[in-house]
Amino acid sequence: MELIRTVGRRRFGPEEREQLLVAYRRSGLTQREFASQHGVSLSSLVLWLRKHRQMTRASTRPPFIALPTGLAALSSPQRTYAVDLGGGQRLEIARGFDREEVEQLCRILRQP
Repeated sequence: MELIRTVGRRRFGPEEREQLLVAYRRSGLTQREFASQHGVSLSSLVLWLRKHRQMTRASTRPPFIALPTGLAALSSPQRTYAVDLGGGQRLEIARGFDREEVEQLCRILRQP
């Protein structure tokens, strides 16, 4: 009868994960190669990379800018506000806009 030995999952703390991500980026290896060589499951490495990207994107976004209360009332008939959102997207807001609707729209556009 052959004995099967099971090995428990190793848990990596936040500092270890960060060090591994830095090492991965410098390694030039594929994710699979790096994970195998460093005793990390491929799915864990992929998850860590995804979370790191999301955190990086969130921290580099400009903060939400609330519209001044009187802005809508001050709009002239010819005034149109335009905001370039990047990636070829542009938001144009004509006079008489509802401030709360624009703020809600901006929140929706900021979601990943």
